[in-house]
Order: sequence, then C-alpha cells, then structure tokens
Amino acid sequence: MNKTNKIFSIKYPQDIKLKIKIVLIYFIAMLIIFSVFRFLLCFSYPSIFSDLSFLDKLLSFAEGLRFDIATLSLFLGGFIILLFLPYPKSSWFIKLCATCLSISSFVMLIILSADFFYFPEVKRHMTEELILAWRDKSFIVGHILKHYLWILILICTLPAYFTSKIFKFIDKNYNPKAINLLKGMTVLLLVVILVIFARRASFDFKGRPLNISHITRVKTVHLTLNGVFIQYYSIKEKGVIKNKYPKEEAFKNAVKFLLSNNEILSDEKFSLMRQISNVDNKIPNYNIVVVLLESWTPKYIDSLNGNKKYNVTPNFDEITGNGIKFVNGYATGTRSQFGLISTLAGLEIVPGMVHSYGFDTTNKFTSIAQAFNRRGYFTMYAQSTDRSSISMCSISKNVLGFNESYGKEDFPKLMEYKYKTTYDYDMLDFVSKKAEVYHKKGQPFFIYAFTGTTHVPFISTTKQFEKYPPTSQENKFLNSLYYADYSIGHFIDNAKKDGWFDNTIFIFMADHIVGFTSTNDTKQRFKIPFVVYAPKVFKHQVVDYTVSQADLMPSLFHLMNIKEPFTAVGVNIFDKNANHFALLCDGMNIVFVDRDGNYISSNRDVVIESSFEKEDARYQELNDVLLSLDKSITESVKDKNGIMLFQN
Repeated sequence: MNKTNKIFSIKYPQDIKLKIKIVLIYFIAMLIIFSVFRFLLCFSYPSIFSDLSFLDKLLSFAEGLRFDIATLSLFLGGFIILLFLPYPKSSWFIKLCATCLSISSFVMLIILSADFFYFPEVKRHMTEELILAWRDKSFIVGHILKHYLWILILICTLPAYFTSKIFKFIDKNYNPKAINLLKGMTVLLLVVILVIFARRASFDFKGRPLNISHITRVKTVHLTLNGVFIQYYSIKEKGVIKNKYPKEEAFKNAVKFLLSNNEILSDEKFSLMRQISNVDNKIPNYNIVVVLLESWTPKYIDSLNGNKKYNVTPNFDEITGNGIKFVNGYATGTRSQFGLISTLAGLEIVPGMVHSYGFDTTNKFTSIAQAFNRRGYFTMYAQSTDRSSISMCSISKNVLGFNESYGKEDFPKLMEYKYKTTYDYDMLDFVSKKAEVYHKKGQPFFIYAFTGTTHVPFISTTKQFEKYPPTSQENKFLNSLYYADYSIGHFIDNAKKDGWFDNTIFIFMADHIVGFTSTNDTKQRFKIPFVVYAPKVFKHQVVDYTVSQADLMPSLFHLMNIKEPFTAVGVNIFDKNANHFALLCDGMNIVFVDRDGNYISSNRDVVIESSFEKEDARYQELNDVLLSLDKSITESVKDKNGIMLFQN
C-alpha cells in the first residue's frame, strides 16, 4: 500500500447523518421563514400586488423558492462546508458551526424584517437605502427602539432559543462512527458541489450565478425576490455601473437633449456642464427661499388632489392659488438625500452611486450656495431635525459653502409641545428673523430650509393641531401636515410684516411622498408638490409639463442671470421650449419621464416597463435618452479623490 492510500485509509470518527440533519433543519427553517415573509408582504400590502392574479402569486412563491435556496447557499454555504471538514471526534466543533449558522440566519432575519417594514414606504424591496440608513443610524436606532422594540426582542430571542435547542439535539444524537478519510473527502466534495449548484441559474459549472435578470416574469419581481437576495445583489454591485451604452454617443445625446436655445456647452469633457450664452446685463437681486417639504404628498393637499378635501393645508392652498403651480413635479428618488443632492448640487443619484456620493474634483462640481456667495448674497441652510441628521448641517457649510447652517438645537422653542419632535414652526420663525436681519442690512439672501415634522412617526405637536383623532398613520400624518402648513403660513406672514416678501421668490417642493400611500403607479410614487410663489414677480399659472427637483439649479441660474458654468441634469422650469423631463432612481431601476408624462423604466440591461410597446419608435427614443443621461452622470461622478457627500 503506497503512502497516498495509507493517508486516505486513515479512519476517524464522524457523524455524517447528524450533520446532514443539522443542515436540513437550518435550510427548511429558513425556507419557511422566507415563505412566511413573502406571504406577509402579499397579504399585508394587498394594494401593491393588486394587479397580480392568484396564479401569478402562486408562481411567484414557486419561483421565489429558487432565489431563497440561492440566498441560503450564499449565507450558509461556507459554514455548511466548514461543518463537513474532516476533523477528530468532537461535538464542540459541530456546535461552533451551528452557532455560525444561527448567527448568519439571525442576520438574514434582521434584513427580512427591515425589508418588510420598509417595503410599503417605496413599494419595493430595500436596496441601497441600507447605506443611507447606516449614515443616519442614530435616528434609525432610536426609531426602532421606540416603535419596534418588542419585534427586535422577538427577533433576537428566536435565534438564541433555536440555537439552544440545536445544542440539545446535538448532545442527544451525537454518535460518531469511524470512516476513512477518502469517504469523508468524498462527502465534503459532494457538499461543495451542491452549495455551488444551489447558487447557479443552471445545473452546470458554466452557468452564471443566479441574479435578478433570471426572473422569468418581470411583473412579479417584488414578490418573487426576497429582501436578503436583493440586499446582497445591491452590495455586490457596489459602485459597478453596467451601462453598456457607448460613452461618446451618450455624451452627444445628453448635450443635445439638455442644451436650450440660450445655453452653450462649457467644456466638451463634461456633457452636463453648460452656461447661459446670452446673459442679460440686468442682474436681479431677488431674495431666494427654497423650502424642501418633508413627505408632503399631493393627495393630501386640497389644491392639488382635485377631489377629497382634508382641510389641513389652507395656507399652502393659498400659495398654490397665487403662485406657479407645476402639477407634474417629480422627486428624483424616494429618500430625502436624493432630493437634497439634486437641488443643492444639480446632480442625481442613480443606482450604484449611493455608496460613494462622490464628486470628482475635475468635474467642476457646482454648489448653488457658492454661486450666490459670489453674487454677494448671504446664504444659509436650516433643517428642523437635529444638526447631525444625515450630516447636512456640516455638509452644507463645509462642502457646499453656505455661510451659516442650523439645526433643531439652534432654534428657540416657541410652543408648549406635547412630545419631543422636530419643530417646523420654530425653524421657519428662526429663518424669517434671519431674513429680516439681512433685509435691513440691504443684503440679498439665499436660504434653503428643510422641514421635518411630517416625517415618520408623525409625533403629535400640540392639541391645537389634532384635527383628526390620532388613531391611524394617515390621521397622524394629517395632523402633522396641519401643523407644518400653519408654520408656513406664519413664515409668509412674517415675510410680509417684516418687509422682505415683495422681493422674495419662494420655491416649495417636497423631498418625496409619504410612505404609507398605496399606489402601484410608478410615476405616482414620485409625484410631489412643486410651487414657485412670488406674487409681486410672477402671475399665477398652472403648468402641466414635467419638472423635477434637479431643475432647481438651472432654473435659478437662468432666473438670476448667473453667467458662470454649472453642472446639472435638469433644465430651466421657466423655459416653455426646453426638453422638460424627470430622471428618477427607483431602487435598482432608473425611470425616465418625458415632457408629456410618457415614461420608461430600465435596470440598464432590460426595460422593466414603458408607456410604449417595444415596436414603437418612441420606446427606443426614451430608452436612448435614459441610458445617455445615466451614462453622463455616472461618467461624471467618481468615488475617488472627490468631494464625499452624506458621510459621517
């Protein structure tokens, strides 16, 4: 017998049957948990899946098992292989592997739970939002401890209890038998092959690992996939932008599409950088006040919904009745950060960029605040949330160049509030007093204010604003909206009283809609109030072409006759002849909405849905513009040596 045969004939004690049983227990338990969460999604949020037939749902559950098994292979596969490694007789190593399997299962359970509660906010699975949540982790942790503590305790208790039962099962059933090394290695090889095959789209080694593109029916994607697989896929694709559209052609298309009649390209290297070609010698000195409204939703604003009257926005209704009302305004994403970066920096966050929030220094990144600083304006950023919230107070001053920045800690408390929350009234009163100071100095100002009282969990402010009984999420939101609207009314009254109203242009837009609204309509999930209010400057108008948050910078550069170059994805909202559009980030998909509301949604590889059939010429036209704009953004924005936004 040669040396190799002697090695493989070495006998050592193993309990293969027990190991197989342990693996099956974890696999079956997790498959049941995945199916339970899929069932909860389907029946807790029926309006989201209302367009699916019973057969669609049944097939989604069946196809979902395929992705669940691939997910378990990804998260448990390594520890399963570890479990089957040949080693001397010992039950402690089996318990160690079981502990690793429990920890990995616990992580998956946490992700599934977060995804389930987040799902109704954006009507899809959580993707890069986990990165955003981590960057605002102090708020998220506080919110979870206050509102979901019992669920957190349950999630933490179940894996611990399950592991203790597994340990008892091992102690009771551990019965190793002597096997030779060759048999042990053969079993290990079979386990490795099974783990690999479980991750693949086809049963061969050449097959690609299973991914989102392997879903056979696009309309069932949200029910077929699980939150863990989506999160893994999102992190795996970190910073990887798979837009295969030719770069040079994309740049040409973007330039042609974005440039208006009185604009020129500033630098051929940067397709998004342009400047006004015919600048009027007259330099306006209007004060500019931008108010970003947290979660304000057209459905609950009487002057915008056209039907039901909630009677909680009388002040804003008066503003829309005397301002320029853009009835087809869009948010660029479903989180506040998307709106902030679109309005303040002119660029948009598209899938794959949220990991970096970087602007390459060679891109000549434009700060709207610095443009006004160079005009001799006083610039200020204020938010009614804590100064540390999404780091915006620090970013606005140290990166974007605002002269001053303020958060909740800086505002005097003006009402006897029932609970600790964010105070729009206090912030807007503070802002109005700052404006009065600079008005008296004769210095124009640019002020950006971000409200917060209408953010979940819609905490009650005072009895005065409990218009509806606080018995539901909707009623709580309406009460907080009533308070926020009152705060805006007070703000406008102060402007009139203190003498700076007539020369001020107010721009109101929401960051995104409120999460609990039920709609399957892709566009409706991004529709926001968008109003320009300056009765002494503009006549009342109702505008029906598409506009978005990204239009703010080019609009202000044109309005104020700022001749310096700017980098922006949007166009001038005041130019009726521009190519008006909206580019939206919808999880891992991008949505392009044209001037008339026609749209197309794509994951850069496959078109998900469109207003047009594939054979229609407009289908390809919209897709070309979408991919060209996306390519221009992703080529302009880098994650190395750049200005990093929204980081702690």
